[in-house]
Amino acid sequence: METSLKKQFSEEGYVHLRGVISGEEIAAMREAGRRYFVEGRSHMCTGDFIQVPCLAALPFNPKIVTGIRDVFGNGYATVTQFLMAANLHNPQWHRDSQSQEGNEYLFDPDYRVSKCAVYL
Repeated sequence: METSLKKQFSEEGYVHLRGVISGEEIAAMREAGRRYFVEGRSHMCTGDFIQVPCLAALPFNPKIVTGIRDVFGNGYATVTQFLMAANLHNPQWHRDSQSQEGNEYLFDPDYRVSKCAVYL
């Protein structure tokens, strides 16, 4: 049975999981970022990211996992590449796959790769 999230992902190319992170968790992540970026850094890469408990827990958040499973099924894999950036997001609608354009595998129904972003 196709879930509404799977259908939306198939049709739109994205889904928005609302309410999966509590206000307290968001506050803790914002504070962790504020402390990290106060020194003028712009990116927190995987090594530092996984050292912060509230950030390292994100891939295991039960509500996020449930949403991902609704789209991809139980057999999905997580690639351990995490990044927190300080206000570097482009405010215009864009794709994060520009570097892959022109590759035929992107249109193969078996190629099901996605990014998961949390905007604080």
